[in-house]
Amino acid sequence: VPRALLWVEIGNSLRLFGGQVPLCDAMRAEWSELGHSARLGVAPTRAGAALLACTAPGAASPPASAMATGTGTATDLQALRAQLDVLPLRVLHWPGAVLHALHGVGLRRLRDLFAVPREAFSQRFGSAYRLALDRLLGDAAEPFEAIVPPQTFRRRFELGSEVEDTERLQFPLKRLCTELQAYLRARDRGLRSVTLAVLHAGARQTRLHAQFVDPHRDARRIFDALYERLGRDGLPLPARELVLIAEDFAAAHVPQTDLFDTRTGQAQAWGAALERIRGRLGESRAWTLQMIEDHRPERGSAACLHTDTVAGRVQAAPRPAPSGLHRPTLLLRAPWPMPAPELPPDAGVERIESGWWDAHDIRRDYVAIDINGARAWVFRDLSSGQWFLHGWFS
Repeated sequence: VPRALLWVEIGNSLRLFGGQVPLCDAMRAEWSELGHSARLGVAPTRAGAALLACTAPGAASPPASAMATGTGTATDLQALRAQLDVLPLRVLHWPGAVLHALHGVGLRRLRDLFAVPREAFSQRFGSAYRLALDRLLGDAAEPFEAIVPPQTFRRRFELGSEVEDTERLQFPLKRLCTELQAYLRARDRGLRSVTLAVLHAGARQTRLHAQFVDPHRDARRIFDALYERLGRDGLPLPARELVLIAEDFAAAHVPQTDLFDTRTGQAQAWGAALERIRGRLGESRAWTLQMIEDHRPERGSAACLHTDTVAGRVQAAPRPAPSGLHRPTLLLRAPWPMPAPELPPDAGVERIESGWWDAHDIRRDYVAIDINGARAWVFRDLSSGQWFLHGWFS
């Protein structure tokens, strides 16, 4: 009977999870979240763990109490041998002809097989089966090839029928996001952006893209970002299949928990809220002010997407105002003409002459004055002599 076997080395993780039972319970919870059921077997050899898992009672994993009492688990080679002795020969994943021959010479259980002299067994049935028994009991090494996750993530979920309502896509989307979270944890990477492809009839598809404020590996945040876009854009055609694609990774941002410092949690909550706003209202609705290296005040800043600023992908690096110079917190969209003000004798004048290389050359004298009890930033155009109000200080 074909069997799907997955081996996980847990010896070095027991203290981290608080022992074998909590660790096995954590694995069961993850498999259950993915919609899988499994039988668990714990042993010091991979072949022994496989046999104990395949012979565990029930169609799913045994409860933690059964694992604690020794059913399906062996912590050392002696305990493994004691559990294997009572098992029938049919539990071995060997050809039927070999098992029939062993049964014909009176062997019924594994303890009978272990008692056969090594040389006699090898001559009769071959050295390969003897080597398999040695690996089962821990008398020979068990070479294996470790599973290496691919460099990119791509998972498909084929729907049972065409789906027109986005609410019915919640379960398959959550499952794909949970699998992506497991992939990110296995590679110890953080996700910067993800793409969901919704396949329709006739090889047509709808693509939804989500970019995150900071690299993370939280399935809930991935689901929220994509589902907000599904709710905003809807489905132009019934969906037949979902494909989740992730190729943009970075070092994972996994902050340490501090009992007395709540800033980390607040930063994470702000990032998730910002992603929901962008998913629900559109990418251009959430932006930040980016400083640009230009002396002209109206050209010294620009709006850019918040995620681009955090990721450091904006070409113009943030630059503060020149040392010792003050700039207003509110800059008018366009300067307002005003009468010439009366300047105090100690008014500091700042001259800005810039832009000769393009069509927006300016020659101005700026000064800060009081207008109706508020601090204003005004300038005189040196070409026309006209005064303008350009901003307000807080």
